[in-house]
Order: sequence, then structure tokens, then C-alpha cells
Amino acid sequence: MKKSTVGLIIGGAVGVALVWLFRSKQGGRGVQDVPIRLRRNDDGSCGVDPVPDIELQSFFGPMRWIIANPAEGGCGTVTVRIANWKRGESDSEPPVIPVGPFERSVKPGQHKVLPAAANPLMEYGDYKYDVVVDGDIVLDPIVRLVL
Repeated sequence: MKKSTVGLIIGGAVGVALVWLFRSKQGGRGVQDVPIRLRRNDDGSCGVDPVPDIELQSFFGPMRWIIANPAEGGCGTVTVRIANWKRGESDSEPPVIPVGPFERSVKPGQHKVLPAAANPLMEYGDYKYDVVVDGDIVLDPIVRLVL
């Protein structure tokens, strides 16, 4: 066999192996959905079902908050905001870059999407944020930036 043919076969095999490794590391994650489902609390105030903590790849890992206000939930039209980012005990810039403001107004029976992507300039680690409904803090989940 000619050396050029052998080199082409080896180069192709290395390329396929690199694509396979990259696909298995990056491809399985996809967009991270964070559901925010509004509900009426026992005291009559509007609350949120528990929101999962998520891990995002630090280099523009995509995510989206999906804010749902069920018609039978009884919350009425509310404004939901993602605010008060903290890293440890210190205030922080958001570790994600949103599309538009970190706020959506949601009517009963409606859902809104708030897309974002991880900010590659932020340090790795855990960032807490508050889910604020009509000015009241109702929850404080975590976004974890990873390699």
C-alpha cells in the first residue's frame, strides 16, 4: 500500500475518533429546560413548584426557563423575574446571557419561554438566583457552570 493511502486512512480514523469523543461529551446535553410552574399557595399567595438545579457547559451551554401559569392555578396575570444572582455569599453577575430581559409577564393558561446561554467569561461553580413573582421571592435554585 502506498504511504499516502495509509496516511489518509489513519487521518480519517483519527478524525472519526475525535468527532465521536466530542459528540459523546457535548452532544448528549442539549438545551437544559428549567420548568417554572406557578401555583396558588395555601395562604392565597402565588408560588412556584420546586425548580431543579441544573448544570450548564460553561461555553455557551444553552438553557431556557419555561414559565407556565395554568388556567386552574389561580394566580392571575403575574410577572416572573429571575434576579439576585449570588456566587457563594457574594452578589454576582448572572452566569448566563439571556435573550431579552430576565422577566416575563404571564397570563393564566399561558406559558412563556426565557432562553439563555452560559457566559463563557464567568468562573465555574454554583450560582444561586431567585425566582421573583410580582416582587416576592418564592424560590432560589442553582445554576452550576461546568467544563
